[in-house]
Amino acid sequence: QLHRAAAPAASFGEPRIPAGVPGPRRAPDLRSARFSGVFRAPAMAAPQARGLHNFISEIRNTQNKDAEIKRVEKELAHIRQKFSSSDKLNSYHKKKYVWKLVYIFVLGYDVDFGHTEAVSLMTSPKYSEKIVGYAAVALMIHPGDDLMASVLTAIKQDLARPDDAAQSLALACVANIAATEAVVSSVAKDVQALLVNHGSHPAVKKKAALCLLRLFRANNSIIYHSEWADRMSSLLEQRHLGVTTSAMSLILGCASRSPADYDALVPYVIHNLHHLVVNRQACRQDYQYYNTPSPWLQVKLLKFLQLYPAPTDPTQQHSLNTALNRIINRTDASESVNKSNADHAVLFESVNLVIHQGTFGDEKLRHQALNLLGRFISVREPNIRYIGLQTMARMAQLEGNERIKKHEATVVVSLKDGDISVRRRALDLLFVMCDEENSARIVDELMSHLMVADSAIREEMVLKIAIVAEKYAKDLTWYVENILQLIKHAGDFVSDDIWHRLIQIVTNNKAVQAFAADKLLTALQAQHVHETLVKVGAYILGEFGFLIAEEAGKSGEDQFHVLMGHFPNIGHGTQSHILSAFVKIANLYEECRPLVMPIFQRYRASGDLEMQQRACEYSALPAFGEDVMEDVLREMPAFPTDRQSALEKRLQEQQEAPEEPPVSAGGGGGSTGWSTKKDAAAPASSAGPAVVKEVAPKPPSNLLDLDETATPPPAAAPGGEVVSIAAADIASMKAWFNSLVVGQQGPLYENQTVQVAVRHVYQGFQARIALYVRNKSGSPMQDLYVALPSERYLVLQTASAMPSSLPAGGNGQMQITGECMLPYEVAPECTISFAVGGTLHKYPLRLPTVATCFMEPLNLQAQDFMQKWEALQGPERERQVVFNSAKPIDSTLLAHIRTTLVPTGLRLGVVEGLDQTEFTLSAAATFRTGTMAPNPNNVNPPPRVSVGCLMRLEANPQGGAFRLTVRAVHGTVSEALKNVVKAQLF
Repeated sequence: QLHRAAAPAASFGEPRIPAGVPGPRRAPDLRSARFSGVFRAPAMAAPQARGLHNFISEIRNTQNKDAEIKRVEKELAHIRQKFSSSDKLNSYHKKKYVWKLVYIFVLGYDVDFGHTEAVSLMTSPKYSEKIVGYAAVALMIHPGDDLMASVLTAIKQDLARPDDAAQSLALACVANIAATEAVVSSVAKDVQALLVNHGSHPAVKKKAALCLLRLFRANNSIIYHSEWADRMSSLLEQRHLGVTTSAMSLILGCASRSPADYDALVPYVIHNLHHLVVNRQACRQDYQYYNTPSPWLQVKLLKFLQLYPAPTDPTQQHSLNTALNRIINRTDASESVNKSNADHAVLFESVNLVIHQGTFGDEKLRHQALNLLGRFISVREPNIRYIGLQTMARMAQLEGNERIKKHEATVVVSLKDGDISVRRRALDLLFVMCDEENSARIVDELMSHLMVADSAIREEMVLKIAIVAEKYAKDLTWYVENILQLIKHAGDFVSDDIWHRLIQIVTNNKAVQAFAADKLLTALQAQHVHETLVKVGAYILGEFGFLIAEEAGKSGEDQFHVLMGHFPNIGHGTQSHILSAFVKIANLYEECRPLVMPIFQRYRASGDLEMQQRACEYSALPAFGEDVMEDVLREMPAFPTDRQSALEKRLQEQQEAPEEPPVSAGGGGGSTGWSTKKDAAAPASSAGPAVVKEVAPKPPSNLLDLDETATPPPAAAPGGEVVSIAAADIASMKAWFNSLVVGQQGPLYENQTVQVAVRHVYQGFQARIALYVRNKSGSPMQDLYVALPSERYLVLQTASAMPSSLPAGGNGQMQITGECMLPYEVAPECTISFAVGGTLHKYPLRLPTVATCFMEPLNLQAQDFMQKWEALQGPERERQVVFNSAKPIDSTLLAHIRTTLVPTGLRLGVVEGLDQTEFTLSAAATFRTGTMAPNPNNVNPPPRVSVGCLMRLEANPQGGAFRLTVRAVHGTVSEALKNVVKAQLF
């Protein structure tokens, strides 16, 4: 929030801040990093700060990194000597040395002394010393530091002092260090008291509101919503716009957690919005941003109203509609970028509110908003076009397609925009506006664009084309042709769900089986085809190839030779599909048996377990007689039709993923679960929102970070409850996960209802995972289902399925096989769902199949290691991190790392003879994948792609920290190995 310098009086604005009150002209952004710039310039006169300025200049003028390190170490030694000297430092020197430590810390160097001096400056009664101390404490002292008790005592004293400057400094510091329960609980009541105290200066109230929001995000139990709702109303009646803006940030954060407790504030919010928009002249010039009255406050007010349905009181309706009408119809274009951005932020938030109100709002406003969006999606400014496309996709759910379809040509043009984010929104809108009348035209347009589309959007395009082709197909042959074209032109981006769905539809519809077999046989006759097409062809020809076998050039033998032509150039997973097709061809055509049986014999000793198992079983099958073969190899039955399409389910999960944290003080246009609107582009058959019994933490985006903020679980059926992972279980989950990463078996998750355990083994790029589920409840467990991820980097398949029900105390087991195809950072996620006593449980869990599982130790000599280490220099290949150790660094820990953790748990080979002390360790490994490497010499078996990686771990026992450096040919491997090692030691 931008707070300009205060000017003299006005009826609705901010009075001038007295000279003695601290605070920057730009209010502190308490959502920023822990050491955000919330303090003024060093509180030392320019002539006095010569030593500090000279030091900064010397650092900036250093020629290289080594020179900088040398200068910093020299200065640290000098400061340490001064602080340890018996001579007492005067105020000037103490401030100068602490500022130097702050600057060194900001440069990224460890500063393990001077904290006591910083705290002493913080407790000084002089403002010039206090601001230095607070800056140093906010930046350098960790929440778990031994000095934190003294810091909290000083903060509480300053908060209680009738000194606006001291209170402001203390509030800014609290907002930066509020990371632990002890800090939050210690100062929460003092901050709340300053906020509601009528005698508090407006500048202090602003900081108190934002500080309380920061504390609330760290621990939402500090605010009792039912009690604070009434106190919030007095903040909205403030004549001081700065206080109102900060208070709205706090109110918006609280209301997003508990909307029902704050619905009484709706009239106050509508009144403030009407006052800002209609009575523009009443807003002081200080808060006019390019003649727009406080656009930041307007956005917050509009976002708050999106948490609630349209007002029913006629007076409130009139005030709100008047304000919205004024915003929508009187927002003019401007040549000033800053004014245009501010005005359009308010405008689009107004449109979001109109969409949110739906049919309960003013119909005239909806039509005006739609016409406005039609103009915005054709402007040159990409930001406006992006938001216009995004908002129109939401509007389409409200108004239907007829009004939206007239903009189809404009949306198609945006699909070819140079900005990838604009293309994504155009794709979303095309998907929403698709129906029976225009589906063929839109699919053809998307198909033609798919040929030249950026790889970043092709996967999403493929998914939506597949859904539209199925949903609006008037003829299934048209659907089959389009899916085969998808595989042909974008096979790398066709997920398993898409070709699985094609097989399901062909299997369940006899009229299209011969057509599909004919098309696939023709497509496979090309010399080079995508592996996914070979998978589909192997299944379809194995099941329905007999329907075309009487035609010329399409006999069983012809089908065998076509499939065999692709056999040497594909992965083991696809080869397994072809073996199944071969055994069915051999069963139908006797002339093919002499061709097929030698292949089975050849792969009985295959190194791939799946291939070996199929070859052994298929070669032994004829010994059981024709009747047994006929029974085993009969045509597959039709798939169930009462299940939701996996493609629609996948798209729905993508759309339900929140784009913002649960507590947000501004920005973005999305609303919360209290919204009555449907998600844009959600399938018509999808279920509505459910009552969530307990918030489930979403599996984190980082590889091993299980400490991220929790987000709601997937929705259940209407009226049902969803029980998921409790926040209290996160710490245990992290420990279990880290243990499984370096171990073979152990628990993955456990609560009072269910226990999930894993046993996993790896060989090269192949994985075998056993998933165990135990019913700990006293009731039967029904509808038990394990949803495996569909990832390009890791192909997982079910070898034996989990039983669909378990009795009380019963156990279930699921066998999974997998192949690593690409380097990756994020561990795959599976979802375990079941019902107990009528309550739905859903647990999203990360499998401990991390990148190091596919490592093989590489034994290198010291000289070879250093040569490879030098060859792998560069920011795209190297990852480095410094972190504190979870345990004291001693000989026992270092020996465990060298002899057990690295060689056994992480599968890295320790380089002997290179490290001269026990405090350094060097290791090397090869990351294995199942992706075929170039094979110009036709080596059999064909080589696979592997990635070499090197690691150096350096320990600092005195500082209790490690420095980890990883280098690999592929940057993703470096990042993944860095994350795994850090998680084990941090």
